[in-house]
Amino acid sequence: MPCGNRCLRAGTALLFTLTGIAFFAGGAYAQRLGLHVTQQELNIWKARAGSTLTSGTTNYRVKGDVSANSPGDWSRIVANANTFKSNPAAERYKAHETTTTCIQQGSSGEPHLGEKLRDAAFAYLVTGDVTYRDAVRTELLAQAAEPSTDFSNTSRWCSNVIRDVNPGFFTAAWLTRLLFAYDYIRPSLGAADKARLEKWFFNAAEYFQARNVDVDLQKIWQNRYNGLYEPNYNSNGTTYYDIDLGAHTTHYGGATFANLSKWHNNRRSVMTSFFTSVGVMLGVENNVVPAEVGLTSSALAAKVNLFKERGKLFVKEWLMFSVRADGTVGEMERWESTLPEQGWQYALILVDHVLMIADHLARAGDPELYNYTTSAGKYGTEGGPKSLQATATHMLKYVDRTLNRYATDQAARSTDNNYRIDAISPLEGKHYVFDTWVAQSNLYWKNAYLKSIYTRQATGTSAYPANATGSGQYNAWTGGFGVFPGKLFMFGQLENVVNPYATSTTFYRAINLNGAALTIDGRSWEAGGTAANFSATGRVFSNQGVTLSPATDASRATMIRSSVYSVDIEPATVTLSSVPAGTYDVYLYTWEDNASDVFDITLEGTLVANDYVTGPPGTWARLGPWRTNVTDGTIVLTATGGAGNLSGLEVFQVGNPARLAADAGPETGRALPAVRPNPFTDRVTVTAGNGLAGKVTVTVVDLLGKVYYQAETTLGAADAEITLDLAGKIGKPGVYLLKMRDAHARSAAVKLVKE
Repeated sequence: MPCGNRCLRAGTALLFTLTGIAFFAGGAYAQRLGLHVTQQELNIWKARAGSTLTSGTTNYRVKGDVSANSPGDWSRIVANANTFKSNPAAERYKAHETTTTCIQQGSSGEPHLGEKLRDAAFAYLVTGDVTYRDAVRTELLAQAAEPSTDFSNTSRWCSNVIRDVNPGFFTAAWLTRLLFAYDYIRPSLGAADKARLEKWFFNAAEYFQARNVDVDLQKIWQNRYNGLYEPNYNSNGTTYYDIDLGAHTTHYGGATFANLSKWHNNRRSVMTSFFTSVGVMLGVENNVVPAEVGLTSSALAAKVNLFKERGKLFVKEWLMFSVRADGTVGEMERWESTLPEQGWQYALILVDHVLMIADHLARAGDPELYNYTTSAGKYGTEGGPKSLQATATHMLKYVDRTLNRYATDQAARSTDNNYRIDAISPLEGKHYVFDTWVAQSNLYWKNAYLKSIYTRQATGTSAYPANATGSGQYNAWTGGFGVFPGKLFMFGQLENVVNPYATSTTFYRAINLNGAALTIDGRSWEAGGTAANFSATGRVFSNQGVTLSPATDASRATMIRSSVYSVDIEPATVTLSSVPAGTYDVYLYTWEDNASDVFDITLEGTLVANDYVTGPPGTWARLGPWRTNVTDGTIVLTATGGAGNLSGLEVFQVGNPARLAADAGPETGRALPAVRPNPFTDRVTVTAGNGLAGKVTVTVVDLLGKVYYQAETTLGAADAEITLDLAGKIGKPGVYLLKMRDAHARSAAVKLVKE
């Protein structure tokens, strides 16, 4: 801050300077740094970790700093990180190293390995301490070199042997922790390290996808990839699964599920969430050398895409065949007389895995699963519409006892609280907090009810226990099978504060609050003093001699180092007027020129940044987006409570085609073209979607725009089906785009994968 104002009243929060604000209309998102990390979230994690407050926060840094017995995620993460750093090799997985033939079901597994390594990587991400990063890098490379965990070795990691039995799901959970660890340090590694580790993760993902989950699930159906969900039969004429509903219900007087529902269980879901996450990671930046995994470049790209598509298929099938219309999950029937909460536990572990799949895809620009609904099913799971949000909401209704159900088949126990399904098991002396895992997906849904449950603020919920029970042997606050560092520290209470989901944006306006017109990122910025429909209150300040950290381009640096600020009796206010009605996300550039301070920011009267720490001299950041709905033509941002410098304003109009399309059809959850099979070999069947009708031009192009197929056809009605014979038209395996356009200029497009 400029000393002229700071020195007027030393020791008080006197002024607030505005150097820049950025607005995105309708849903822009923060810079994506990894699978579930954006720059915006990382800034918040840094602030949470750096806080010294021990109560009345939303930090989840130390136990009880948010509410009674809320988790001290960050304290545990740092303790684990330091333990790992003292002996990194203790985390190495060497099981099966004496095995020379196929690893069998029931072989030993190490459920906890990777937890401390993952937390050390996360500690590096948040603190920048390279000693954590270096220890993680060394151990990851050593693990990738272990012969016993060479997943490309088909004589050891054989097809369809382990299936959904251990050590399979322990291994998949362990690999997921290591994948997250790699993701946290990935940007700082060299190309050779990335290539080596990504080849290893690719081989592991290929094992679980092609030689485990898919080979197992495909045999129960006549052709699941073509949507032919009719039973497949053994040579003796029996089905691969038992259609009989059986006698065990999900609760007293509740539903029964066919054994079919058990194929999409929490063990296969962790395997699927692992290989889908590998697909998302490699789909963004692929360092794998195709020849080293025995593929061409196009075949490798198709395989990476297949990881994602098969993950989506698993989630859709789970909703169809393992979830009833009211949201009851098949795993709920797994309660036992001495373990009444066990069915609820298993169900929420599975829900957490499928939500992770949906979230990682949505952050990479594919929110289809979050928007997907279906009424399809078999043997009692028909009806709906069913969706991920509806199912998650159903599961959390046990926690506030909206659902009054008991895990028993005995009438005498049907009102006995020892058997009530409510996350508390008096028989075991345990209290579960699996509801907190939903915080991650609630960043997308922004559902007040779900937030009130996982924070245990809703009427009917019980406060967090002093000693929460996790899934199996895993920490209670780290997600299904303990794969995350800390769900609440990372995602808790950030609804409407962060927006990590990719959306398309159209540039609208940019304003340099205390400077001249200039160009940043190829966009024209207006001078704050002359910009139309804009005003800012406060004094002006500029110091172009400060060295910025991190370094940036000259135009942005000039904008950042020139500010508008205010004293405490006159809060700084920025107003944008004549704004079209709609939803907007607001970004704010901030910097510090001499001494760190703390301040608050409100947008349209809502606190969006609480106790933001400006950092050492030269530090700057681009905060946001903060979402607001405009109905009166104005956006008003106010800065109060401390001394800080803020620097510019950008405006983008945002549209999310996938989400808009989802509103068009309750059955499919989207109105984009539906293609089956996808991946395909020669022929595909297309459901047009998007209201397309009449004469339609169908075009297939590659990612460079080269046309491989084009034809006109006539659709008798919207959502009619057409079959395309692409034999001989597309030779190379890879990713293509199928585009459709009708005479009314309505259009739609979808990815198409050639095997």
